[in-house]
Amino acid sequence: MDRRRRLIRVTLFVAVVNYALTFALQTSVWTPEMRLAMQVLGCVAATVGVVGQFAMFKYISMLALRIPDDRIARRAHLLMYALGIPALMLVALRVWTTFSQTAARSFVGFGLAVGLVLLALIVFGIMDLIMMLRLQKRFKEQAILARQIWSSTSNMPQIAE
Repeated sequence: MDRRRRLIRVTLFVAVVNYALTFALQTSVWTPEMRLAMQVLGCVAATVGVVGQFAMFKYISMLALRIPDDRIARRAHLLMYALGIPALMLVALRVWTTFSQTAARSFVGFGLAVGLVLLALIVFGIMDLIMMLRLQKRFKEQAILARQIWSSTSNMPQIAE
């Protein structure tokens, strides 16, 4: 199995664990030490998720070049940074709030920063969805072409040796 695909699968699993940790933190009562440990683990898991996101877009870019579709490959490369950097900023804000609870909550700019990052994630998320739909369309076209090529070669007479 390709290392990128393996990395993407592992980071997706870590992301699921991160969601479970976040849900557990919000729905249960924990001791302060356990809460801090789970928050730190959540920050690490979120960082691993961002790494997986970068790997996923790099892999999509490589797949698009194999079709070949340079437009989708360029869009995937752009989205690798356009979605990865705001996600990394959210992780940084999460780390900041984990280790300086009172300062982060009283800081007015914190809300503005989170809002701008979330707006960027929404806009680029829509671009990601459009890119994925185009990639799906191109994969379907390539599958049809492959079936045509393979069916035409199976009807050809075999050369006797």
